[in-house]
Amino acid sequence: MKKVFVGILALFVTVSATAIIAGSLFSPQPFDIDLIQHPHMLSISTQQFPEIKVDYTFSDTKNNYQLRYSLFKQNEGGGEDIRMPFSMYTLPIILNISGEEMNNGNVNRLNDNDVKNEVNGDFGTTVYIERPKSEFGKGYRYIMINFYCKKNHGIVVQSILFNNANFVKSENFNDILHSFKFKD
Repeated sequence: MKKVFVGILALFVTVSATAIIAGSLFSPQPFDIDLIQHPHMLSISTQQFPEIKVDYTFSDTKNNYQLRYSLFKQNEGGGEDIRMPFSMYTLPIILNISGEEMNNGNVNRLNDNDVKNEVNGDFGTTVYIERPKSEFGKGYRYIMINFYCKKNHGIVVQSILFNNANFVKSENFNDILHSFKFKD
């Protein structure tokens, strides 16, 4: 019985230490990225939300969408594989933005080669939220959140908020989806 207790305690300490390390690997600080501002993208006043810090906000003249960027700089350390700390850092952001409990099946891993070719990152995930219940999503029916990570740089959270489901088929959607790149 004593060995089982010691084993469980050791496991708990290891998991707790990993969580502390992972939680401190990224911090809400800006870092250099290349923003590509297409003609329809108007820079607007950036509102702050309790769920996530926002660094840049764009919209169009008809308010068909709102594009928000949040940057989380990678601190020293993390080793070669930072996927687990990345996941542990981004999951609470997803839950906060959705305003409700979500199933892990709603989060999809992006193809690493696509992330490299499209935004010069290493890996990423995406989640689609319908009818968000947070302050962040207020006034919008849909949010697509893309999390992109580049080792030794950080995480870029790209939140695309919109009301018309057909917007995802538009050229403007494609433009804003490809509106930043990590610097080398």
